[in-house]
Amino acid sequence: MVKFFRDPIHDIIRVEEGHILKLINTFAMQRLRKIRQLGLGWLVYPGAEHSRFCHALGTYHLAKKLLIILYLR
Repeated sequence: MVKFFRDPIHDIIRVEEGHILKLINTFAMQRLRKIRQLGLGWLVYPGAEHSRFCHALGTYHLAKKLLIILYLR
């Protein structure tokens, strides 16, 4: 099973079933949805609704891309 997450910066993030999906479904990870990465900046810039959850998914996405590039070399 594959899950897709829509990220405002990285567009579509694909997560395959396994350890990462189990980690995403934990209570601690889901709590990150409520914490804003930019603090109160989203009040001034309504489009800036980047949460810690989205930030963590984006970090996973970039790390995965980097590991693929390093593995192919």
